[in-house]
Amino acid sequence: MVPGGGMGAYFKGIHNGGTTWLSQMKAQTGRFAFLYKHMPSHPEPICKLGRHQRRWDYYVGYTSRTSVERQIQYLREDMGLADLERYMHGNRSRFPNHTHVVFWGDVNEGIYALSALDNEPKWNYNTARALHTLLVKRNHWHGYFLDLPFTYAGRAKPEVYGYMITVDKQTGTRAKNHTMNRSKTHTAWWEWHNWAYENAAF
Repeated sequence: MVPGGGMGAYFKGIHNGGTTWLSQMKAQTGRFAFLYKHMPSHPEPICKLGRHQRRWDYYVGYTSRTSVERQIQYLREDMGLADLERYMHGNRSRFPNHTHVVFWGDVNEGIYALSALDNEPKWNYNTARALHTLLVKRNHWHGYFLDLPFTYAGRAKPEVYGYMITVDKQTGTRAKNHTMNRSKTHTAWWEWHNWAYENAAF
């Protein structure tokens, strides 16, 4: 599983790539999933997708103030999620175990970090809502993968927010992370747990 070093949200034109590679993948693996990672590209000298960086920041970036509807439109049209939908659903009957999409995040790019505006008086969950509407509610891609899921209990709060599970340094006991998210609306555990469901809060 490789999330890539470019722009994990970019799927433009994927439906034009044919299915030969899916056939090869099917011959070698039992299951496979595409990773959606909500991240901007590296700068253009490093990655040619860097030319999309400014628009990405404006429409769906960490400090974006655009509406849920506009973010959905941008992700489907500019980032190619409409193409991904077409590709996944169009090939589902032939490749039922290889046409899935998983939301991927780690301590820096988990659900909690989708918007920098959620400490303001009017909490902004627009990016979380836009992504959840597209990936989960409309396409029923419920899966997610959380990298680095364990941390020692008692670490600095910003560090702990992104972890779904904590582990006691002395005893090794694991527990669901009940640290409140930055908006004080629910815990880090529920922030991730709710992602897999068609939850109205997202």
